Amino acid sequence: MALRYWSEQYSAADESLAIDGKTMRSAIDNEGKQVHRMSAIGHETLNCYTQKSREALRKRLHSCQTNQ
Repeated sequence: MALRYWSEQYSAADESLAIDGKTMRSAIDNEGKQVHRMSAIGHETLNCYTQKSREALRKRLHSCQTNQ
């Protein structure tokens, strides 16, 4: 669903996305877990379309699954 939205909004400027995930060294969240980030960057424009934490991505995925 998120990729379909991106495609409708931005595919004229960027034909593809680079998806990248990182574990942030020495960064700890409120639950004492390491912080993980995921980014989506357009190949042609180099725009960063989103940068989300692992927890935000899990909540979004769970929301999409329960709404189907």
